[in-house]
Amino acid sequence: MLPRIGIEAQRLFRVNKHGVEVVCLELLRELQLLQSVHEYFVFVKNDKDVCLNSANHCNIVLLPSRPYPVWEQFVLPEAIRRHQLKLLHCTGNTAPLRSSVPVLLTLHDIIFLEDRSFSGTAYQNWGNLYRRWVVPRIVPKCRAIVTVSQFEKERIMEYFKLADHQVEVIYNGVNRNFKSYGADELSGYAKKYNLPKQFILFFGNTNPKKNTEGVLKAYQQYYREMLEEALPLVVVDCSKLIYNRCCEN
Repeated sequence: MLPRIGIEAQRLFRVNKHGVEVVCLELLRELQLLQSVHEYFVFVKNDKDVCLNSANHCNIVLLPSRPYPVWEQFVLPEAIRRHQLKLLHCTGNTAPLRSSVPVLLTLHDIIFLEDRSFSGTAYQNWGNLYRRWVVPRIVPKCRAIVTVSQFEKERIMEYFKLADHQVEVIYNGVNRNFKSYGADELSGYAKKYNLPKQFILFFGNTNPKKNTEGVLKAYQQYYREMLEEALPLVVVDCSKLIYNRCCEN
């Protein structure tokens, strides 16, 4: 029997995926293309967007839908024992406090620990509270920590008083859909989305850590100073609520 490795992907099948789930999905898709001396068990909470199926040496294991902490702290540890794993990789910043096997944790950032405000939605605030409670308790128990940049590695090392060898930087990859486009294709996209020839592009959403409102206010000041020379601002995923609140000030 091949050595068994578990991969926590609790929210992989959620309909509206966030960055953490997208990174996990792309990792698993690439993993399925590789030859391996291990067998992988991907633990997913049952949900509506079944975006990945079992293939090759990578098995999708559907676990019952439960609230996030219950699923992670009770349902997942039981599945770990049942599948006789050698290692568990938790991909989304948190992990079970009690695991029968060593844990590798991907900690994308620790913004939720550094920013203690409650300026988000009730769902976002609740999620941050859970992360603030569980992450400081799980980090010392992890076999290793993976993060996505040298900057975050230094922040994590400083916050948790970890040694250099305890945190590894693995940069996010580039989706195969990203490629160079010709002038005709670019012109078609610009026409489709009514884009100006030159513009400032900002990826934001309603999460306070994206600071979308601050960007809009900064652009408002920039526009007042530059007037006709100001470049237009194109914002991806900007809610009308934030935009209207900014324009009122």
